Amino acid sequence: MSAVCSAGHANAEGTKYCATCGLAITSAPVAPPPPPPFSTAPPVGAPPNVVSYPYASAPGSMGGPPRNGMGVAALVLGILSLVSYCFGPILGLLAVIFGGVGISRANQGSATNKGMATAGLVMGIIGLVLWSIVLLAAMASSGSSY
Repeated sequence: MSAVCSAGHANAEGTKYCATCGLAITSAPVAPPPPPPFSTAPPVGAPPNVVSYPYASAPGSMGGPPRNGMGVAALVLGILSLVSYCFGPILGLLAVIFGGVGISRANQGSATNKGMATAGLVMGIIGLVLWSIVLLAAMASSGSSY
């Protein structure tokens, strides 16, 4: 068994002074140093903590950021279907499809923009109705008389 000085250095049995620090070696056992105080800060040089997204995830999913792409696409396509001359019906149909998927994702909890998806769906429907009216008016005015 080795002797320990008050600083905690191990020395050969029977020595009176520590070979490392020069302190007197006592026969009483030295108490271990107290634990460091509790700290919420990471140790120096440690990587920063990873912050997770504070969104509720769908049951059975791995969590993560919301999947809002379909709602955003529905809104953009719905707006474009109202103002586009050539591709209005196609954009309106895509806005209706993407809006439905976006609303479904919002209902499942994996998206947070149900209002945006609903607005895109409604504008897509309006765009389809307007382009249907324009198409019917063009067919009626084409000069087909009996």
